[in-house]
Amino acid sequence: MSPRRDKKNAKRTRQVSRHSDAVSPQALRKANQKLRLEVLRQKQKIQGLLEDEREFRILTEQSPNMTFINQKGRVVYANKRCEEVMGYKAKEYYAAHFNFLDLVHPEDAPLARRNFAAHKKGLEVPPCEYRVVTKKGKVIHSIITTKLIIHHGKPGVLGIITNISERKLGEDREREATRRLQAIFDSTFQFIALLSPDGKVIKVNHSALKFGGLTPQDVQNEYFWNCRWWTISRKIQRELKKAVAQAARGEFVRYPVEVLGKKGVTLSIDFSIKPVKDQKGRVVLLTAEGHDVSELKLAESSMRASKEFLELVINSVPDFVFWKDRNSVYIWCNENFAKAAGVGSPENIVGKTDYDFSWKKEEADFFRKCDRRVMENDKAEYHIIEPQLQSGGRQAWLDTSKVPLHDEEGNVIGILGAYSDITERKKTEELLTVTDEIYARIMENDVKNRIQGLANNPV
Repeated sequence: MSPRRDKKNAKRTRQVSRHSDAVSPQALRKANQKLRLEVLRQKQKIQGLLEDEREFRILTEQSPNMTFINQKGRVVYANKRCEEVMGYKAKEYYAAHFNFLDLVHPEDAPLARRNFAAHKKGLEVPPCEYRVVTKKGKVIHSIITTKLIIHHGKPGVLGIITNISERKLGEDREREATRRLQAIFDSTFQFIALLSPDGKVIKVNHSALKFGGLTPQDVQNEYFWNCRWWTISRKIQRELKKAVAQAARGEFVRYPVEVLGKKGVTLSIDFSIKPVKDQKGRVVLLTAEGHDVSELKLAESSMRASKEFLELVINSVPDFVFWKDRNSVYIWCNENFAKAAGVGSPENIVGKTDYDFSWKKEEADFFRKCDRRVMENDKAEYHIIEPQLQSGGRQAWLDTSKVPLHDEEGNVIGILGAYSDITERKKTEELLTVTDEIYARIMENDVKNRIQGLANNPV
């Protein structure tokens, strides 16, 4: 209890004592009882605040994310992760001259200042992507999520910083891979097309379009056999339609054929269609290839595999976060996790287990097995790759990290988990595997053609 409230209660006691001659014993007892109740309520209120503060610190100190509280431009709290990642000690963060905006990359500082100004006006701002700079000058790509709060009776801003540097690096690599593969796809001299299982054109490389005098719009979503290359005769169109049907059933088809180009030019090619299957063995894509066997010069250039455009990693969003007790019973989660679990809001997660949601039983068993391992070994596990059947029937892949939570005595009381949805990345990996096979086959055919050319044209 504060000294000010002690003085106030003492004053009340003196007033009661001063007028005790005029106050009945019954009234005096009521006054004392009322005073005791007021003291008890204040103690309970303070105890509740201390308990909230303790739970907050347990959560944030063991979080994989950086967490801070800012009041009037000063940092009044920074968890251990802030010290470990950024290189500043707690006393440096709390120093009067420390400006948290100085941690933001100069190019991102204007956005950070605008958001801080909005918070000063009592306005919330959406999560934003910033680059922050450590004490040693290292640049870290991050998403900062902020929320207006009341801390120790005063308004402030709670901030959570999620490090996405690895994801950004992956995005940059995928964009560069996509650019290179697109260049290879379009620069190779052979005929390459990607088709849906029913024979509709998804993409055709530049060489094939140029030979046919066509644009991508001329063939996009058209049945392959109706495109100009195959209109030499009805027989050739029927053969191609039959070959597509065979490939859609999982067969590899190969045969020689003539194709038609612009201005009536024809070309003899070694043509093949190969089915591409997913992990369940279903045909999801057809790859069509044509090698010029009438002019070996077209095969002298290095041929490489074509790859479908790589999908970009899911746009920047805060992680899906959850908190379980020692028995793997949920006691907290964020809104993203609540939506993925299909419970609507975080409060509906309390008391539930993994068996109460839409994911498969074997997935729930695996989640809880990982929980037990983390808690029994008292050791965090990062980047656990696992599947999850989400509400609405969507099958997702997750990159999950789990850390043990401890009480004040160091006993494990549960786990804190966070995951990112890497479903798109898994799909990309499957496509990369497929296109690597295409690349190997193209290179094999290129070598054969070169050897044949040397044999037919000895020096």
